[in-house]
Amino acid sequence: RSVNSLQKGQNGLSFGQWARRVVLDQARFMFLAGEYDSSHDLANAMVDAWSRSPTAGGLGRDHEQSIQALRHLANALRMLGKYAEARQIGEKTYGILLESPRFGDFHPYTVDVAFGLGFDLKMAGDPNGALTLDERNLDRSIQVYGDSHDFTQRAKSNVAADLRQLGRFQRAYELSLNIVTDHKIKYGDNEVRTLRNISDHVCDLHGLGRYRDALETQLGVWPLCVQLMEPHSRELLLAEHNIALALRKAGKPILAEERSAKNLLAFQVHFGPSHEYTIMAAMSHANILRTVGRLTDARTTGAGAVADCRLKFGDRHPMTLAAQVNFGIILRLLGENDAAHDIESTTFTMLQEVLGMAHPYTLAAANNYANCLVGGNRISEARALTLSVMELSRDVRGDQHPDTLTAMVNAALDIAATDGGEAGQHLFNDAVRQLEQVLGKEHPETVSARTRRRVDCDVEHPPS
Repeated sequence: RSVNSLQKGQNGLSFGQWARRVVLDQARFMFLAGEYDSSHDLANAMVDAWSRSPTAGGLGRDHEQSIQALRHLANALRMLGKYAEARQIGEKTYGILLESPRFGDFHPYTVDVAFGLGFDLKMAGDPNGALTLDERNLDRSIQVYGDSHDFTQRAKSNVAADLRQLGRFQRAYELSLNIVTDHKIKYGDNEVRTLRNISDHVCDLHGLGRYRDALETQLGVWPLCVQLMEPHSRELLLAEHNIALALRKAGKPILAEERSAKNLLAFQVHFGPSHEYTIMAAMSHANILRTVGRLTDARTTGAGAVADCRLKFGDRHPMTLAAQVNFGIILRLLGENDAAHDIESTTFTMLQEVLGMAHPYTLAAANNYANCLVGGNRISEARALTLSVMELSRDVRGDQHPDTLTAMVNAALDIAATDGGEAGQHLFNDAVRQLEQVLGKEHPETVSARTRRRVDCDVEHPPS
């Protein structure tokens, strides 16, 4: 029978409408429980049945329940790592909403569907486009729902995620802190939405170089995360990833290694080998393996992350280039100097083109390429580059960011190598003193710098 042919039930809804609402709720429940395949299959069946014209027994593509089914389908595809398909459906649904006189630009469904479009643009390698779209949707959400509504807070979270991808961590930090504060007031500390937003906030602390704060904040809510979140949910695994990452950057790589290995395996099992989160976890694990001296294992894991990024996202995607920044360090430490030079030179050039010189990824690539130049006895070129990185890093990341201090160490060594005298030594002493204050005297990077070793700068790509 036609999906519209059933009799009216309670609240003015036909039994058909009521039944379809139950099915929509089931697809959403599966999604929230992390059953993305099941959510996808149910949403796909709904779209097939309901998007047909009423004369063919369907509801029509612009019926509100058809729109909801399309939204569920796009969301499931995103979590399954099928980003191009999700973007195609999301943009199609968004277009239907804008064109329909029943909905338009300032309808709640339009706000909700637009939430996914910024993510789609990030996955396509366009973080600037994502920020523009998500800022527009934040304005739209404020007009539709008001400043304190959950949807508006979610829109703010999307903007913060875009800012992280662009390396603008101070602004992201301010937004995420505002969201966490609002959620604590509205829902309290013991609530999944609050905990999820705390994890986002931890990403900003990491991006600002506040590694000990990041570790303390995430560990402080970890027991609640384990208690309240599903065992293999996106939220719990991302919180665990934060802990592994912060342990390493806070100078505890041995503790980070076991947790990181477990976290990577969980992402592989529950999200698949080519999902954004899995590749991100592999990049982090390769960094940890390198830090603890397991260079051969780091090479294998890092090469896999680079290959997966290239296959999934393409050669010029920011995530691919971030993976290459880290892989170049591993190759150089293994003595594969020609391969390291090729990847570090190429990555640095491409990052300037894709993200600009002032992006943290580009600054990291420049720092490491300068180290490569020193290895090739091109000291003057290295000095010019490290001095530029140091000054730009002060502007972009601040004087006290560990990566700025790393650049100071390398610049001081280059000045000493080319000029001699007191200038290089003075800068070196200042950099080491500040590293001791920011990271601690026994932190591996501080110890390495104190022995006048050049310091590399790796990248941790935040989740979209």
